[in-house]
Amino acid sequence: LLQKFNELATLPIYVIGHSSGANLAAALAIRFKEEMRIAGCLLNYPFLDLARDQSTRIELPDTFPTFLLNDWIQLYCPYKELLSRTDVSPILLSEEEADHFPRSVITVATKDRLQEDGRTFARLLSTSRVENKLIEVEERHGFIERQMRNIYLTPEDPAVLNAKKVTDESIRWLLHL
Repeated sequence: LLQKFNELATLPIYVIGHSSGANLAAALAIRFKEEMRIAGCLLNYPFLDLARDQSTRIELPDTFPTFLLNDWIQLYCPYKELLSRTDVSPILLSEEEADHFPRSVITVATKDRLQEDGRTFARLLSTSRVENKLIEVEERHGFIERQMRNIYLTPEDPAVLNAKKVTDESIRWLLHL
């Protein structure tokens, strides 16, 4: 895209991702920090530490089993020697590397095995003096996508309203509204 539309390099771009998509959004911010003007990241229940032993994650009911996390890692990055790269496991950024990361909103679902990744990354950004907002929601992984698909069918449903509230709060904060 940058080669075809080089004006993108001058526009403020916001990258958003859920779960592994949050990993991709963070990787984009890391890889293209010089070439693009990434103004912010919205990382919802991010999967940011692919290098760790997934069996050491907190066990919670109704969440992903370890074998499934390992399967996803294998699909995402089949080369184990690359898992400790910061553009594959952004949580491994040093404080110095993290200080170039864009301002970010990180949403953590407290009923999610990946919650530690979001909290740890928010702490890293804070330590590196990167403006960030951590939003913790008592929900399961994927609650935004699960609920927002019903926004037109059941707009008054409390779960839909909660997902919309979190999304609206994230976007307002990122855009300085």
